[in-house]
Amino acid sequence: MESDISQRIIKIIENEGMSTRGFEKKIGTSNGVIARCIQKNSDISSGWLSKIIEEFPKYSAEWLLTGKGGMMKAEERLNKAILSRERASQDKSTEPLYLIESVKELAIENHELKKELEDLKREKKANEPPGYDVAAEPIVKSSRRK
Repeated sequence: MESDISQRIIKIIENEGMSTRGFEKKIGTSNGVIARCIQKNSDISSGWLSKIIEEFPKYSAEWLLTGKGGMMKAEERLNKAILSRERASQDKSTEPLYLIESVKELAIENHELKKELEDLKREKKANEPPGYDVAAEPIVKSSRRK
């Protein structure tokens, strides 16, 4: 999980292959607004965050705001994988590259999901009443006979 929004904005800019100024133009900010935010690692207004989410819908709003979850929405990751697979099937010489890229993407997603699971476990533990022990809960067995 990234520590702040400005670092996640940098990731979006890099992923889009844009300059900071091109990104600023796309979301309609004045020249230097985002650049200063990044440079000073400062806060960005909620209005600009809304505009980023609106202009770049393939990125997860939760990830942008909190750093939790994956950078891209699950649907977008699936579409990207399908498109990559279609391209690879058209040219057999690129299939190994597709497979390597797929493994890398799956490894990244797996890592993100593991972090999200750990965050959820910590959150659950923090919300448990004092002295709560899940191991002490009775095991309920099914009454169905085989």
